[in-house]
Formats: sequence, structure tokens, C-alpha cells
Amino acid sequence: MPMHRHVVRGRPQPTGFTLVELVVVMGIIALLVSVLVIAVSGARESARVASTSTTMNSMVQGMVAFREDVGYLPPLLDESRSLMEPPPLDDGNIFERMQGFYSITTPAEYLLGYGGHGMDGYGWDAVCEVGKDYGPAGSSSASLSDESERWGIRNPGADGVWTSTYAREGKGTLSGRVERFAAGKVSDNGPVLGPYMALPGRGVIGRLVSNNGVWDGTSIDSASGQPVVLFEGDEGYDQDPSRGAHVICDAWGTPIRFYRLNYPGGNPAQRYPATKQPYCPSMSQFIALRPWDFEPGSSTEFLVPSGNDLWGDYNSTMDGDGRRGDSLTSFELQSGEFAFLSAGPDRRINNWQRNDAAGVGGNDGTNFNDDWHYNWGTIPGTSPQYPVPETEEVNRDNIVEVGS
Repeated sequence: MPMHRHVVRGRPQPTGFTLVELVVVMGIIALLVSVLVIAVSGARESARVASTSTTMNSMVQGMVAFREDVGYLPPLLDESRSLMEPPPLDDGNIFERMQGFYSITTPAEYLLGYGGHGMDGYGWDAVCEVGKDYGPAGSSSASLSDESERWGIRNPGADGVWTSTYAREGKGTLSGRVERFAAGKVSDNGPVLGPYMALPGRGVIGRLVSNNGVWDGTSIDSASGQPVVLFEGDEGYDQDPSRGAHVICDAWGTPIRFYRLNYPGGNPAQRYPATKQPYCPSMSQFIALRPWDFEPGSSTEFLVPSGNDLWGDYNSTMDGDGRRGDSLTSFELQSGEFAFLSAGPDRRINNWQRNDAAGVGGNDGTNFNDDWHYNWGTIPGTSPQYPVPETEEVNRDNIVEVGS
């Protein structure tokens, strides 16, 4: 008999993904993408930190080279390129005022030398009477010598500002410099000094917003408390070179601060002796420069006498027994002579507390006020006041390079 085979046919097997499988796969992909984004973002921030540290290290080396050539560290200039007078040691508010004694314009002024012949002794400036005759060879303005390669300076003299402190008007200001050069009171045929660092790439050199050369003090970014900076390509950047001070910025577009030891007014080459009373200046007096964390054995103390108290910083939770605030600092700052400071990724700096935990020791948005960033009656123009907002560990990511 013929045999009959019975073929059992099962249900067809699914060839796609079930909804649950799709959800699981999409979740895994989303997780991997988020991990990748975090990794890329972290790598980008690390690269920016490394880039900023490299720039600041170059600035330290440049400042050392400048001091070797000139014999002193440059003075501090304000945002309009005018001389800042250092506060005397017997000032009753010396510690408070020193927190604003830094410059964001000094580095570009002296390390790069972008000014024209009538501002720093070197450089063609077609719109300045004391610089228009130094144009390119073969041009109608080249009646003297070719200074069209603008970068570099002549020796800034004993006062650090090309004798402008002796000007009839605008003592210590940019207009005072022009007056002195025009009157032939400044030696402008000596060797060209600098530039003291390689010209940084795009996005590092910026300009402050100004009104006829005077810094617009209202141009402050409310989110970070930092001045507004224009970069190449921004509207208003390609204005008259004599307008708008140049600044050297970190990788986040914030001007890098320059600090130096306090010195007797009018003579940046002088130093206070170690026995000077009521105290000897130290880089530790600048709270924002102090490390957030310390390696074992790397910390010491620094206190400033003011009135009947000894001040460390303005963290009132640590007050007691005639001592005010947190006095911890580093041996590096104690022995340093100058420093550069970047606000880091968050672009913010608390000038008043080393460890700025939110709401601690007066850090509540109402106790501190900044006069951007000094107003001692010796500098032309106004200095707007604004309350320091409550911060949360913004000093943790500060980047500091100390020079000696």
C-alpha cells in the first residue's frame, strides 16, 4: 500500500522585531549616545582647559622675558588702558580693595604690543599724528621707517606707561601717552621689544566694547559678571585700533586676569621690603588665586591686619578670636610675584571667598558688592556697582598660573 506522509506545518516565524525588542534597542542606543555625548563633551572641556593652560604658561614665560628686558613687571592698566594707582598699605580698606587690584588689559598691552607709535613707541597708525608716518615701505606715509608690522613696543620708561604720568593732561592715560610722544618727550628710536609670546589663534585676542577709547562700563555679561568681548568677525571688532582695549582670553572667551605684587605708586620697579608694616604684600592677598584643594603639606596661612582684626578672606563662618575668614593659601602663592587667572568653564569668579559654598559665610547674594572692579577716585570715568550673586563652588574650576 502506498504510504502517505503527513507534513505538519507550523505557524510562520516572525521576521521582524517585536515592540518590546524595539523599545529595548532604542533604549540601548539612547544610552550609548548619551555616554558618547558626555565623553565628547568631557574631552572638549579637557581640551579647552589644556589650551587655556598652555596660553597662560606662555604668558608667564613672556612676562619673565619682559621683566628681564625692562627690569620690572608691567603696571596694572584699567579697561581704558589707563594706569591703576595701587592702594597704599595704610589704607583702612586695603584687603577689600586688593581684591579688585588686577588687570585684564595689561597682558595684551605689554606682551603683544598692539598699540601704534604714539601709544607704545612702535607701530604704524594711519589715523594718529604720532604714527601715520611709519607706514609700509613705498607708501605715501613711509617718510620715516616701516612699522607696519605693528606688534612690539619701545621701553615703557620708569613709570611703565611711556612717561604719561608727566603729561599736562590725562596723566597716566592713553591720551597722555600720545601727548608725550607728540612732544618728543619719549625715546622712540630704541630697540623694539617683543612680542613676548606667539600671536594666539583666532578667538583668543579680543576687544572690549568702548566709546571713543573709553571702556563702556555697562557692557558686562549679567550671567557671568564678565566684560563683553568682541572677537574677529564680530560687528564692531574692526574699528580704529586706538579704540577698544585688547584682551587675551581663555578658551571660553573670558579675559585672563593679571595680578602682581602691590608696589608703591608711580614706580612699578619698586617693592615693599619684607619688614614693611602693617604687612608685606603677597600674592596670597588675592583670594581668587588661592587653591580650592590642597595637596598634603602644600598649604600655609596668610592674614592681613585691618583695624583690630586679622583677615584671611570673607567667609564669616570661620570668624573667631580676632581672626576673620579662611586664611589657607599655598606656598607657591607666598613665594610668587605675579599670576594669571582664568575663570574656567563656568566663566565665574568669587573674589571674596576661597571656598564659595552657596549661602555660607555671607555668600548669599546680598552681602558683597563689586565696583567693576575698582573705584578709588584716581581713574577717569565711572565704575558701576553691582551685587555679587550667590555662587556655588565657582572657584573650584579656576585655572591659575603663578610666576616668580
